[in-house]
Amino acid sequence: MSVLAQAFEETKTSERRNVKTAAEVKNAALPDEASFLGHIFSSPFFRGSYKEEKPEIDIKLKGSKNERKRLTALINTIVQNSPTGKRLLQDAAGNGYSLDFLVQSNSFGSCDRERKRVHLNPTFDDNKLIATLAHETRHAQQHQRGVPEFYTTDMATEVRLRRATEADAQAAAAQVALEIRAATKDDRVWRAFAQTAPIIARAVMKPSIEKSLGMVVDDQTSTMQDAFKGWFDQSALVSVYEDRYLRNPMISIGYQPVWARLKEFKAMSFSKHLTSKQIVEKVCVTNSGDCYFKDDPNIMNTSHMCSILPETRRTAEYFFKMRRELAGYAEDRSYRGLPIRCTKNAAVPRPARNNDEKSVFQALLKSRQR
Repeated sequence: MSVLAQAFEETKTSERRNVKTAAEVKNAALPDEASFLGHIFSSPFFRGSYKEEKPEIDIKLKGSKNERKRLTALINTIVQNSPTGKRLLQDAAGNGYSLDFLVQSNSFGSCDRERKRVHLNPTFDDNKLIATLAHETRHAQQHQRGVPEFYTTDMATEVRLRRATEADAQAAAAQVALEIRAATKDDRVWRAFAQTAPIIARAVMKPSIEKSLGMVVDDQTSTMQDAFKGWFDQSALVSVYEDRYLRNPMISIGYQPVWARLKEFKAMSFSKHLTSKQIVEKVCVTNSGDCYFKDDPNIMNTSHMCSILPETRRTAEYFFKMRRELAGYAEDRSYRGLPIRCTKNAAVPRPARNNDEKSVFQALLKSRQR
């Protein structure tokens, strides 16, 4: 098995067996070889030559000379052509974030809240990475505005909040791509975004390429509303996020020894509650500081935005019961108020228990006596 294949297998095993924060799961990078590959994929052989220039935002750049030149080109494209993107980069720099390249499995980039680093995957072309840089610095901005850590809010809030932060980051990326298109009359960045997020792109009322940058900026509220809502039309992706950031961590904790489970239960408090209005006011903000859903503050309460799969509800039921039995924490029952959704063309499932999940959680409850 090659080094890369082994690293990928280790990443899959880690996600399956170890409980990590969602940020750590998202940052599942290929170890050891990442910086080397970043250098290779940013070299003149792969990307051509980048001119010598200084970044127009004073943000720390990491990597080889070629990597820093490439990062500078991405930064300056945004700063020179997108007021929204410029603000995102300014806020990231002001809050101590650095930028680098990091090869990651199944990801264009990531934002490491704890270490204050934004990573971009160097294997993708610059047009895709410009939108990715906007997306990930939007996450950094969300952290700046006080979005709580993963699993510190009750489960109903986690469902609404984590979806809102991802939908908003894509809305910011769409807005930046359209501003660059208006400023340069070149639609390559927008086309790259539309290629990776076609459902969101279709949801956005794309202006004529002749429309001025000022007019596109003025339309920011409606553009970001449309893009945000478009994220929820990606039903398969919504389910993937639900599994990855909610259901799988709850199941995976069962593979850890009791002492580790107790430690994770303390970190995963599932306690604070945020209303839909509080979520959108914290997350969905324009450059002017206005909430772009101020006229629809309860949008995250709609079934389309906050429904969960039947298996997610069952997993939550077992998880919170296990947590109560092992650690004495009160059960979080907020998820019981969330609507249930089914996969397309599937009948509503009976509330029968999943045998695999049931056996795992029963074993964990029995282990309390050991």
